[in-house]
Amino acid sequence: MRTALILAMMIVVSGCTQAPDPLEDCLKMQNSFEKDGCILKMSEKSTIIDLCENIDSRTDGMLCQKNIAVNRRESTKCEDIMDQTISAECTTEVAVATGNYMLCKKIDRQSKRTHCEYRVSSAKRKQRLEQ
Repeated sequence: MRTALILAMMIVVSGCTQAPDPLEDCLKMQNSFEKDGCILKMSEKSTIIDLCENIDSRTDGMLCQKNIAVNRRESTKCEDIMDQTISAECTTEVAVATGNYMLCKKIDRQSKRTHCEYRVSSAKRKQRLEQ
């Protein structure tokens, strides 16, 4: 009986404590460069597009959008990125992640398109070898 009571109290107490929010920790940083870097690092594992709105640097903001698009596997989000190089990298990474050659056709420059197609074929080849 005593063990059950202790367990019940632990559950109640653990329900009241809230895990720290990593975004809040980033936003509290005084240095804009560090704050942007912190949020950019978070975006590598996130699918929340609003995360990028907290970044001041234009380039870091686009890199954040790229990370989110790749994590969500949404090539349409890559098209929203204004820098052509970052947009092409984004599309390439989504194409590799999904194994979809057709996404490479969305890339404007031939050299970057060829690079995309090569990376997708390499990923598919590697996947076949692992099976």
